[in-house]
Amino acid sequence: MKIYKTLLVLVMTALLLNACANKELVVKREYKEVLTPTLCPLKLPLKPTYKGTLESAKEISIYYLEVEDIAKRCTSNNLKAKK
Repeated sequence: MKIYKTLLVLVMTALLLNACANKELVVKREYKEVLTPTLCPLKLPLKPTYKGTLESAKEISIYYLEVEDIAKRCTSNNLKAKK
């Protein structure tokens, strides 16, 4: 009978001490790509005004194509620099 009491005391002590033990901290990391703005020396041409003629519409479309090309060159240089 004494063995059972001793065993019961040991089991109870182990359970009590286990309840007070520190729990494992679960650290969860999530990596996200963060885009940072970079300075790009853009020299934009002057925007032509629309005068209601076909010629001025062509000038505006050429302007937008030039601006798009400048922006592409700027962003492609920044992407190459990151790698």
